[in-house]
Amino acid sequence: DAEGEAVETITTDALSGSRLVTTVRLPGGNMRVIVWGISSDGQTVTRLADRDAAAVDEVSMTRLSSTRFATAARTQDGTLRVIVWEVSNDGTSIALLSHAFAGTASSVSVSALSASRLVTSLRDGAGGLKCIAWDILDDAAATLDGKGDAAGKSVSKVVSVRASSTEFVTAAQTEAGTLEATRWSVSEDGMTLKQEASGTGGEIQDVALAVAWDEAVMTAVVTGSGDYK
Repeated sequence: DAEGEAVETITTDALSGSRLVTTVRLPGGNMRVIVWGISSDGQTVTRLADRDAAAVDEVSMTRLSSTRFATAARTQDGTLRVIVWEVSNDGTSIALLSHAFAGTASSVSVSALSASRLVTSLRDGAGGLKCIAWDILDDAAATLDGKGDAAGKSVSKVVSVRASSTEFVTAAQTEAGTLEATRWSVSEDGMTLKQEASGTGGEIQDVALAVAWDEAVMTAVVTGSGDYK
């Protein structure tokens, strides 16, 4: 194991079998990304590099490749900021390649459909679910190019996960407090996001979402009565 500094929130993803990235919100509000190396026997975790970014209220992250990842955050002025990061081959440095902003957001979640396409899912300024596709261009700056978007019902919270290279799933706590899971497709050019199927559940207080197996996902919820399900 390895210890770090005091943090308020944390999210993590593996870049490879020997490298991990954590993204944290520090007590002062700034976001910090940290790269960790893991020994072949799994017994030693070494902090390799870190880098700070501007203050955020919340943050999500996703792996793009063995050296690249993306974060999506709600900034302290309430807007969405998406950042693409690059980790050096030896893991000792982190570069901010590109970033983009996209309107009022809360309950921000980001999923990578491929190494060059992201989808952000969020609660917009009107309280509705909004999903946005982004392409990472094959240029020196890895420019973020906003593509199509789609709207859903009013939600209190939303999380998302990749289902395939052209599909993702959102799980949301609706305005009524119930669970709704939706499968979305993204067109080849990224300009069209379409709801393909949806299902509902009972009253919930919180929800998490994960890939169960190929093209299948699983929700874990805190029910309205406070139980885990």
